Amino acid sequence: MCEEPVLNGSACRFGGMPSSHRRILRSGIFTALLGLVALLPTAAEADNSYLDADPQPRSEAALEPSRVTVAFHDTIARSGATIVVRDGSGSDVSNGAYQIEGNNIYVNLEYPFPRGTYTVYYRVTDADGTPFGGQYQFSYGPGSFAAGSTKTWRGQSNIPKVVALPTDVRTPAGGSSDSPTTPPGETGSPTSTDDPDSSTRATEDASPTGSSVASSTRTAWAAGTLAAIAAAVGIVVLVRRRRA
Repeated sequence: MCEEPVLNGSACRFGGMPSSHRRILRSGIFTALLGLVALLPTAAEADNSYLDADPQPRSEAALEPSRVTVAFHDTIARSGATIVVRDGSGSDVSNGAYQIEGNNIYVNLEYPFPRGTYTVYYRVTDADGTPFGGQYQFSYGPGSFAAGSTKTWRGQSNIPKVVALPTDVRTPAGGSSDSPTTPPGETGSPTSTDDPDSSTRATEDASPTGSSVASSTRTAWAAGTLAAIAAAVGIVVLVRRRRA
């Protein structure tokens, strides 16, 4: 019940603060908290993950592609990374070593580049050292894509042989460890053939620019958090000034 009813009956004071002010304060804090929750990064954003590719999965490039690029949400390290491109017969069609620029990994393609369907296999390492990657298909000209051709994987035990590296140590059910001896890595020389699983579309000079996307996302989250906190503090200060 009201301890200090106001003459016009429009407010009721509790502890010296009008109930109308208390409602404003509660509403402001609740709104600020909702803003903070909305700005919190999700689990997918917290871990590095696939962002984009060029050529894109299951795309049919009209122009002869000169390279294949895969982009991720965060920057990637050279250690534990590789990308391999194979034609329908399982032959490597990469031209030279792969390159890493920020959050992009790419490899040039042989020239001339025959028309047909190609499979891209890629892998990188997460911030905590966990390997992850995937595969997809694209074509130059009309393509024929396998069902379920776009796949991703995560974890040491799930590394496909085509992107296995000498540093990978696997422990099969028998208990003995197994390490691949021939890295596809920078030489572009794969160790085995996996079934095609995904698709992309490549254009000659275009490449994804996910680093700017990731950076802007983190910046926006930080700015939004500070704005929400400032709004909550401002409401408290405003109410206290009205009380004074």
